[in-house]
Amino acid sequence: MTFLRWLGRALDFLRRLCLNVLFYGLLVALAALWYWAEPASPAVEPGAVLVIDLRGAVVESDPMRALPTDVRGLLRDGRPATRLSDVVAALERAETDPDVAGVEIRTEELETLGLASARTIGRAVDHFRTTTGRPIYAWGGSFTQAQYAAAAHADEISLHPMGSVLFKGLSGSALYWGGLLERLGVGVNVFKAGAYKSAPEVFTRRAPSEDNLEAQKSWIDDAWRGFSDDLAKARGQMPGALDKYLEGLTPALQAGADPAEYAKKAGFVTDLLTSDGFEKKLARRFAEGGDVKRLKRIGHLDYLAARATAERGAPGVAVVLAQGAVASGRGAGISPDELNERIERAAGALGVRALVLRLSSPGGDAIASESIREKLEAVRARGIPVVVSMGDMAASGGYWISLGADRIVADPLTLTGSIGVFSVLPDAAGALEKLDVGAGGYRTGPLADFGSPLHRPNEAERAVLSAGVARTYERFKALAAKSRGRTPEEIEAVAQGRVWTGAQAQKIGLVDRLGDLTDAVKVARQLAGLGDDAPVRYFDAEPSGASALLAGLSARVFAAVAPEAALLGAGAKKGADVLAELGAAGRPLAWTALPEGI
Repeated sequence: MTFLRWLGRALDFLRRLCLNVLFYGLLVALAALWYWAEPASPAVEPGAVLVIDLRGAVVESDPMRALPTDVRGLLRDGRPATRLSDVVAALERAETDPDVAGVEIRTEELETLGLASARTIGRAVDHFRTTTGRPIYAWGGSFTQAQYAAAAHADEISLHPMGSVLFKGLSGSALYWGGLLERLGVGVNVFKAGAYKSAPEVFTRRAPSEDNLEAQKSWIDDAWRGFSDDLAKARGQMPGALDKYLEGLTPALQAGADPAEYAKKAGFVTDLLTSDGFEKKLARRFAEGGDVKRLKRIGHLDYLAARATAERGAPGVAVVLAQGAVASGRGAGISPDELNERIERAAGALGVRALVLRLSSPGGDAIASESIREKLEAVRARGIPVVVSMGDMAASGGYWISLGADRIVADPLTLTGSIGVFSVLPDAAGALEKLDVGAGGYRTGPLADFGSPLHRPNEAERAVLSAGVARTYERFKALAAKSRGRTPEEIEAVAQGRVWTGAQAQKIGLVDRLGDLTDAVKVARQLAGLGDDAPVRYFDAEPSGASALLAGLSARVFAAVAPEAALLGAGAKKGADVLAELGAAGRPLAWTALPEGI
């Protein structure tokens, strides 16, 4: 029996060994195919239509951009994303390309678009049209507000006859969990500096405070006015046209008006066409003989690959892309270790004479934000000018980081400021009481259980947290005063955690000028004494090499063995958890709750 048991184990070992050898041999073979059988860059045919295909969220940074679709699916829900700089770069490159006959904007799969990003796309589209005189078309089965904002600057916008344009306005609405947490016996202890620092309110109140509503009204009204006037101007209408459209919408629909006809009559769409009708329209304009089958298209990513130029070593500007909440040791958002390493690599790259940090962040850990600001100062100390280009938002810790730059450039609709600090310490003491569960033990002092959720903070713990928040807030204001050439009193007047649009921030001196990434690059070139055509190199975050490679190889194995196996990773989560961010016990947070898009 012992011999038979040993024989069975040996056979099982050999079976598993053979299967593993086959499996890893397949991985190696697929790896070789991946690296040595890459498809050639697509060609740009004369008369091609450049397709700006906006999918998922429009983002500043996309670490997964270079991975195949199946790998992206395994690593982060399979949700697509569109990098804003790729859209702008494709349009800029096409301006001098005689093979590009026109542009098509696709928005059917666009989910999220920030206010500033919408303006940036609009400016790039306008510049292409005025520079080249070539037409730009867009079509939608229906348009959400974000989708319409992306398409608004096209020459002609076509809508399906059964579709609609859903303008809705801007909102700062959020869920307030204070009542539920109170019922559950969960306490949320907030220590903050700044009357308008409202992010923790969602955990302590049942509704927004008056201070919060006042601050929201200020920036939301300003943002809506700028956004709606931009859309009206793009369609050749007077300011206020969008408000007039919304005011008349309900009565018109109640009277039996057709939503698509209403949008056309208001001048927000050019014509009503099915998708086939739109294809024929493009063919008449771009295809030989008006034949749909001869219509030539190329996506903006393929176009960039086909027109890639190697300018490394020539004196130019490095653009470092960063997006998300700032947090130490997290797997998503902005990690100071990763971003600082990338900033150092960009600043030390051959030929780099200036650096632009393209930043979109609601803030986060104050200590992590300070680490990145210090890195920007260190780059400047080496004689390399630094410019921060604010994206959709650069508030709280995002603004803190910006204080390390020579110049700050913000879009008029960027959400910024929020100079304030808070710390949150949750406790479950009430819940333990409800459950009749006791907690206690010997302690060497009143701070021995600091950060534990099993008790309410005592006087000593409150003193530590309050002092930390107050000290961090004073540091924040001092840095702002020094960077902006203001007195502490002047900074205090615009601080208190208050959020401003970029246009408001420029008026009160929190940013230097208004503009997008293109404008920030121009400023960087000027500071470095470079010519207007000095090249730009982008430095984006990269996925973890080992995990990305393994995931990629595994995805290809799954695809070869069982196509449905690629669904295995579709439930993977992405993004930092806000509750975890707020619950970082004892860590001061420069963070503010802002909407993700329009």
